[in-house]
Amino acid sequence: MGQISKAFPIHSLETLEQELEVLKHCCCIETESKMLVADDDPFVQYLLAEMVKEKFGFETAKALDGGLCVDMVEARLKCPVHVNYKLLILDMNMPVKLGSEVALQLRRIENELKAPKIYIVASTSLKQ
Repeated sequence: MGQISKAFPIHSLETLEQELEVLKHCCCIETESKMLVADDDPFVQYLLAEMVKEKFGFETAKALDGGLCVDMVEARLKCPVHVNYKLLILDMNMPVKLGSEVALQLRRIENELKAPKIYIVASTSLKQ
């Protein structure tokens, strides 16, 4: 769990919105920042991406499984032309790789590349 910046159950969009407000002010996440939503539910992805875009102006990419999430982050870290993701909202229960595996692998890649750390918010559920 030490690889996750913040972990909490997201039961509502209001909870996530409050968390993002805090991050925006204390963690240097600018309006133009890139964000990745990794969730295997396309509806949850859509809700998160739209809310984040509307409220904060973040450009948002989406990954439907843990393997794709790792590939997308690694590709951005290795390509000098792309702006790295500043924030990752990571579902803990995804196919291919669980959220905990994704977080561990991303931290390993960041360390190997001496790249800045992505702020990872682990979510357990938006469905309740």
